[in-house]
Amino acid sequence: MIEQDNIIIQGQVDIDQSAIISPFTIIGYGGDPSEIKERHKDNITTINSGVWIGPFVTIYHGAMIGADVKIDPYSRIGHNTKIGNGARILYGA
Repeated sequence: MIEQDNIIIQGQVDIDQSAIISPFTIIGYGGDPSEIKERHKDNITTINSGVWIGPFVTIYHGAMIGADVKIDPYSRIGHNTKIGNGARILYGA
């Protein structure tokens, strides 16, 4: 479920329908959108099934979030980071 209000999606992003994304979240962040298109056009940000993303989370381009992951509020997931299935990212990490 994606509530489009107050969610920013940049670049190429693949989000499973069952993922829950809270408001004030940025997915696929990488700076200037024109730079993303040129330098990182093959870098797909992936959010798998059963993922819960809290508010005020930034997920940078190329990240891969495994199934059933919980990301607490105010966390940042770096460029090309891979998070395995069932992981939990704690508040502000």
